[in-house]
Amino acid sequence: MDSLIPLPYYKYSLQTNPPVQITCKRHPKIKKRKKKRLKFKMAKSNTPIILLVLVVATMLVATNASGCDNDINSLKETCLQFVGVDGPKLKPDQNCCNAIQRADIPCVCTYLTPEVEKVISADKVVYVAQQCGRPLKPGSKCGSVVVHG
Repeated sequence: MDSLIPLPYYKYSLQTNPPVQITCKRHPKIKKRKKKRLKFKMAKSNTPIILLVLVVATMLVATNASGCDNDINSLKETCLQFVGVDGPKLKPDQNCCNAIQRADIPCVCTYLTPEVEKVISADKVVYVAQQCGRPLKPGSKCGSVVVHG
């Protein structure tokens, strides 16, 4: 006695006469599905160029930051008595002016946060830079101070 178990793709038959046999045949009316291969097309993109620009910009920022850190450390060592919050404005000595001449003062000014200005006077930094022959551009900002012409 044969019985069929309906499944979408295969036809099963079961023979119950000894010996018992199970056979499996693909259903003739249903076509086998083909496996679809995924094809990836290489899209033309600006991604490599954008990544290159970002890497270069990061390197430039890192270089400027480290150079500016060296300037800040040099100015702390030589000019702290002239730019400190306490005391009057004093004309800087030659060692301080030498450090000012080598430093990137606009970069140093960006590091004068309100927290730093509790110790260093932005107004005195502008004054000392001017006294040493490195005046900041009018309208530029040094810490909380806007430079006047």
